[in-house]
Amino acid sequence: MSHRFVFAFAFTFACASASILGLAACQIDPDLTTEEPTDEPGEVAAPGVPADLLQSAKAVAKPADPDVLRCDADGEFGIKVVASGLEGLEGASVWLSAVQPVDGGDDEVVVLLAGRVEGGAFRLACDRGLTTNYAYPSLAAVVDRDGSGACSSADDVFRMQLYGWNQAEEYGLVGDEVMTPFPIDNAWNPVAEVPPPWGEDLCAYHFPGL
Repeated sequence: MSHRFVFAFAFTFACASASILGLAACQIDPDLTTEEPTDEPGEVAAPGVPADLLQSAKAVAKPADPDVLRCDADGEFGIKVVASGLEGLEGASVWLSAVQPVDGGDDEVVVLLAGRVEGGAFRLACDRGLTTNYAYPSLAAVVDRDGSGACSSADDVFRMQLYGWNQAEEYGLVGDEVMTPFPIDNAWNPVAEVPPPWGEDLCAYHFPGL
């Protein structure tokens, strides 16, 4: 079974193995990374999330397909973030970015998607936008809390700074908790309170030009 390595910046969480120098190795159940969105009306897919925690998402219409700003079709595997329990942010814009550092070059935004919170939920996915990378890639989903139409310090962000990835990155969030592929409390944080990646502004790093 492949392993996913997580480097924690703004939060800590429990993994199956002990952390070493700030790095933690977590085994990922392959079943959590292969489930496809359901076609049933009114249901939002979030793989591995207990059914009773998805009641609010299942009670509303499925969020619209995201606007694809960048989602290359020649990658190895995909990225998906499904979130519910965001009724207080109904109608807000949401963006998802994945950055893969390049040895000897600039860090590259390889996935950039946009959508809206609808019925308290959103689903943003790119099927084959990622490639194997062990140079500390990262992903970030930002909800436009201040309604400015752009990523800003007043918005909320769910961010994962990883040691590397070699398989699909899929996350199911309910309210302020990550339910899959492993539990994380306080998933959403103000952009202003999340340490910037590599000393750069988070919005400029993940959403250049947005």
